[in-house]
Amino acid sequence: MEIVVLFTIEEAETRIQNRINGIINNNDQTNYEKLPGLIEALKIILDCKKTEK
Repeated sequence: MEIVVLFTIEEAETRIQNRINGIINNNDQTNYEKLPGLIEALKIILDCKKTEK
């Protein structure tokens, strides 16, 4: 079974930023490996927002 969740660009940006901040602020070393992917996703979202304007 697959679950698909759709977010607006703003919602996705907020969720990813919160996740990155949570990992860093809580010193969540078990999830440090996820940071590069989260940062890349955030870059893609910010690029999309920039090209929309």
